[in-house]
Amino acid sequence: MRSAPSRSSATGCSASRPPSAWRPWPTARVAARPPRAGNPNEGMGMMRQPAAIGFLIYLAMASTAWAATIQVPAEQPTIQAGLDAALGGDTVLVASGVYSGPGNWDLDFRGQPLVLRSATGNPADCIIDCADAKPHIGVYFHSGEDSSTVLDGFTIQHGMATHEVDFPPSPAGGGIFCSLSRPLLKNLILRLNSAPSHGMGAGFASDGYVFSAGPILRDCVIEKNSPGGVFVYGTARFERCRIQWDIGGGIHLFWGKADFIDCIIAGDAVYPVGGGEGIAFRNCAIAAPFDSHHGATVSFFDCTLIGHRLHFSENSLAFYRCTISDCPDGAVDTYYGFSLTAEDCLFVNNQTSTTGGAIRLGPWDLATIRRTRFVNNSAAGRGGAVDIGGADSAQFIDCEFLGNTAGGGEGGGAIASRSDSGPQLTGCTLVGNSALGGAPGGAISFINWETAPRLSDCLIAGNTSEGAGGALYLAGDANGAPALRIQGSTLAANRAGTVGGAIATDPALSLATLQCDSTLIWQNCAGTAGDQLFLGSTGVAAGFACSVVDSSGVSGGTVSYGPGTGFADPRFCLAPDCEEAPFTETEGFALEAGSYCLPAHNPCGVQIGALGQGCTLTALPGDAAPGPARLAQNYPNPFNASTRLDFTLAAPGPVTLSIFDAAGRERAVLLAGASLGAGPHRLDWDGRDREGRSLPSGVYLCRLCTADGTLSRKLVLVE
Repeated sequence: MRSAPSRSSATGCSASRPPSAWRPWPTARVAARPPRAGNPNEGMGMMRQPAAIGFLIYLAMASTAWAATIQVPAEQPTIQAGLDAALGGDTVLVASGVYSGPGNWDLDFRGQPLVLRSATGNPADCIIDCADAKPHIGVYFHSGEDSSTVLDGFTIQHGMATHEVDFPPSPAGGGIFCSLSRPLLKNLILRLNSAPSHGMGAGFASDGYVFSAGPILRDCVIEKNSPGGVFVYGTARFERCRIQWDIGGGIHLFWGKADFIDCIIAGDAVYPVGGGEGIAFRNCAIAAPFDSHHGATVSFFDCTLIGHRLHFSENSLAFYRCTISDCPDGAVDTYYGFSLTAEDCLFVNNQTSTTGGAIRLGPWDLATIRRTRFVNNSAAGRGGAVDIGGADSAQFIDCEFLGNTAGGGEGGGAIASRSDSGPQLTGCTLVGNSALGGAPGGAISFINWETAPRLSDCLIAGNTSEGAGGALYLAGDANGAPALRIQGSTLAANRAGTVGGAIATDPALSLATLQCDSTLIWQNCAGTAGDQLFLGSTGVAAGFACSVVDSSGVSGGTVSYGPGTGFADPRFCLAPDCEEAPFTETEGFALEAGSYCLPAHNPCGVQIGALGQGCTLTALPGDAAPGPARLAQNYPNPFNASTRLDFTLAAPGPVTLSIFDAAGRERAVLLAGASLGAGPHRLDWDGRDREGRSLPSGVYLCRLCTADGTLSRKLVLVE
């Protein structure tokens, strides 16, 4: 029988811990009153009740009352000896140092609910080194351990995986291997471990799909392992972990459920494979490529993904409130029966040498994208921001496409669609996008389309094509008579190098129908023909109903103007000229009072175009009503190094000009109660906060406060 470590009693006397098979029985002393006549058992229940209560209290306290702390090496020579000497609930405390050799590797908790902790809590002070001529791992959990089994505060290095996972059958987990177990692993560094096969989690591996819960890794660093850092077959949870610089893939996930919360993943490829309950990344910073296929469901919440392509095939993928930026080989690439959801995201500064700088959708894919911004993305081929290459369905709702560029080929500065099912855009803004190198479709290029694309309530302005179709281009040898419907939208100030300032169709498109309802097409320009529309063949028909169009700029095809269609100047507020395209000004396309496009001034009684009356800036909610002071949209916008801010005062007085972030926090004060004269004023802002630090990419609010009220504009900073 092993001896238990000694400890001091409450009186200062030394007491030995009794063997685990023996437990002192609690006693209860009660003063029982005599039973009344006729009830000889009265009083016995009162005696039993306190005794039972005492027994329950004892049971609740017994485990903690006898929990021991075993010192290594002071009381036990090796870490394994400390684990073997411990009972459930004990703590094995390991002094600082480097531990190697038998008894200090291949550690086994044997199913006991123990805590194994380093004395200082600093993993750099307590190292388990598994280097040896024969392979050894750091720790092996395989006896159903749960979160009451804790490993805390160690570095584990030079382990070699020896235990196989079920699928694929290969040794995994050179640092730590969990088989059908779910311990709590805290404050660890797993580094320089190895496995014999690619991607088998040389640092950490878990094999336990049958469990609804898996291991929890908290505040861990998994780095420089080869090949692969993490392997999970089943379920695992990572909290505040860093997984970085592993060779041969940072994370391999097979069939199950894995959660990554507040983690940093850098330099390591991530491979989610198979079905299961899904893989979720929450509030993570990720600078690593993804390659996922065969049914894995992957979701990102409040994450930042930077610098690497995410490739998904036969998956479901979702982004919520994420920023995806600076990917040199495209950001998101999908293929074959894929489902993509993106909401409230920002795709910025992504580029590719092929197609789809931000997103490339493959055959049979489904995409629903809401309230997402695509800014300054580019592709050498088609689809500067998005390439829809055969997707079954693509919907964009309340999205913005600003300053994206297609370098050639089939064009589409913002979107290129080579899909039988045309994309659906609702409430979107496409401004300042470009198709270069003679490519068509400054904003969107539709190729080989059958099911009608639809644009509803969209602003498409300031786009430019060096070829045909400053805003939209329709091409291909589509079967049947494809149709494009535009409803409640504004196409203005777009520019084409050749034909069709707003819209052009390819002469090879022999049959097609373009229907414009409640749509405003004005102030576009083209190099050779069709400042507004160029219909490339007589088989292409365009119809207008309750719309406004400059008919003098319509060329070719067959055109019909239905009831309620107007041809007079729509009276934009401050719209730039088409010769200035590309530009990203979005505010000038609202309408002056009295415009034919307003419901009260046209026989259809509808709003024509995407924007209503809005030439007077409005105050922020809760602020004083604005007077004649004006705050212009910054230029350029989006901007990088600096941007120009122009405002006008009707009368002299104090002025405060501040910058706020999207959360409403004041980040910079450019003018603080400055006394300025009436008239125009201009200053430049370099994107720095009040302490002179460069602010990150994002949407900011410029707020001008004067004696007349408060005005604001949105600014987009792109690093």
